[in-house]
Amino acid sequence: MTTLTFDTLTYVKRLKSVGVPEPQAEAQAEIIIELITEQMATKQDFYDLKRDIKEMDLKITAVETSLKRDMKEMETSLKREIKELDLKITGIEASLKHDIKELETSLKRDTKELDLKITGIEASLKHDIKELETSLKRDTKELDLKITGIEVSLKRDIKELETALTRDVKVLDLKITSVEASLTRDIKELETALTRDIKELETALTRDMKVLDLKITSVEASLKHDTKEMELRLKHDLTLRLGGMLVAGIGIVATLIRLFH
Repeated sequence: MTTLTFDTLTYVKRLKSVGVPEPQAEAQAEIIIELITEQMATKQDFYDLKRDIKEMDLKITAVETSLKRDMKEMETSLKREIKELDLKITGIEASLKHDIKELETSLKRDTKELDLKITGIEASLKHDIKELETSLKRDTKELDLKITGIEVSLKRDIKELETALTRDVKVLDLKITSVEASLTRDIKELETALTRDIKELETALTRDMKVLDLKITSVEASLKHDTKEMELRLKHDLTLRLGGMLVAGIGIVATLIRLFH
């Protein structure tokens, strides 16, 4: 039986060379392969497919020739437009140079005028600063006199406040001494009561600890018995499960041996 071969790589490359996107070219090649695979019933189908492929190749060649001609014409047109654009750019460049020259001259003139204005403003500011300095010195002297008067008044008020605070501190010391004596007496009484309560609490705790030890001993014995029974049940269940798994494993191995032999 005659075998029909189809070079998909060459077909895809030819489609890409005439501008067909790669995904579309690969899709067309896959479709042709599927058609070849589905239509392998008779030799006539192969011949028909070959004829269709030749016709498609002729169409692709025609498209390729047309595209090359269009690209040549486009290249010529682009070169002509680029030359025209170069001429326009040259004209714009000359115009811009002229405008820049005029702007430079205007800026120099404006700069000179601005320098003169700045000089006048500087002189005016120096005069204003001099007057402000004189005024500040006069105001500073007046402020110093006011501060001196306030300082004298504050010193007098502080002295009076210090005297009053000393008197109040003495009174407060007496009150603190009285409160301290009262607190000392209350603390002693509290210590006596706490000592008595602690002794009673220790006695009660000792009694409760003995009762708790007895309960713990009973619970421990019960837990040991339950643990022993649980251990025996777990060993029995584990033996049964391991036996079942061993039987299943032997069956699987036997099945595999039969399959490979």
